[in-house]
Amino acid sequence: MNSNQFKSAILDPSPHRRDVLRLGLAASVVAALGPRAAFAADKKVIGFGQPDRTANYYKGLLRGVDGRATEYGYEVRQIFSGLNAQKQLSELNAWLASGVDAMIVLALDANAMGPVVKKCKEQGVLFISYAVVVEGSDGYLAFDDKDAGTVLGKHLVEFIKKNHGGKAEVGFMTFPTAQVTIDRIQSVQAVLKKELPDTPMYEAEGPNAADGLKSTQSMLQAHPDLRIIIGCSDDGCLGARSAFINNGISDEKVFIAGFDGAPQVLELLKQKDAYIKASMGLDIERLGQRSIEIPHAIWANPNVAKSEIEIKEPYLLLTSDTDVATIDRLLSAYR
Repeated sequence: MNSNQFKSAILDPSPHRRDVLRLGLAASVVAALGPRAAFAADKKVIGFGQPDRTANYYKGLLRGVDGRATEYGYEVRQIFSGLNAQKQLSELNAWLASGVDAMIVLALDANAMGPVVKKCKEQGVLFISYAVVVEGSDGYLAFDDKDAGTVLGKHLVEFIKKNHGGKAEVGFMTFPTAQVTIDRIQSVQAVLKKELPDTPMYEAEGPNAADGLKSTQSMLQAHPDLRIIIGCSDDGCLGARSAFINNGISDEKVFIAGFDGAPQVLELLKQKDAYIKASMGLDIERLGQRSIEIPHAIWANPNVAKSEIEIKEPYLLLTSDTDVATIDRLLSAYR
């Protein structure tokens, strides 16, 4: 648009001339700021980086994410790196190169996130921590994993005292490369060490059903009297349950419990399953919604209160005695 066209558009109030002026100004902005301006002029893009897409709860979580993002008019990108910290870093850097306005990240290695957070600051991209709080985050949605582990640990101690006379071996299925799972397991163990200090404890990696099955079978071979398994996730607990069944163990003294409130586990609790006795559950769909609400709150109000962007969601202790309506409400996220 040359100077004569610009002056003519200003003096001529016709719709056509106004359109020419509007388009000319837009073109000038894009020319000055580059392709990023054209990208930002469209809907905002949020990268949602919860890497374990194989987990049972992922679909319910994403339903909350997509629903709230659609409501606000945002586009969501998913991560595909899986449980590989290096691949996650590569994908986050690819997001920054292609252009996102915010990223919500469950960091597999929080200590390695520094360079990503720095790039976000430089590019004006919001970095929101999910589950694991990363230093320098613009906000976070975390879970009170340590408190949840403490609650589950106390529930387990009561079970051991009531059903095992205060003495029992306990197996733990771990995932040592994610802080969220480390906090869960260590908190349960801390309660046992305090309340029942002579409790033998064993560990094997088992974040999913396949690994949970394999790890529990190995622990049962080494410790045939083992009847208690605490999983870092509900998915691993399903594998542990299969291992007990495969070994012909059907005993009311069995106690399997985990975290997340996965749908199959919730259904088993409703049925008063003989193996899976508890889950520290989360309102999965609500978590997805709240994660999108954090960058939205920042964009809507630069002076937003910390209570709106630094959130810790509580867990619920779910057992076979939990009200069915509560379990059904949590299950609705998966239907």
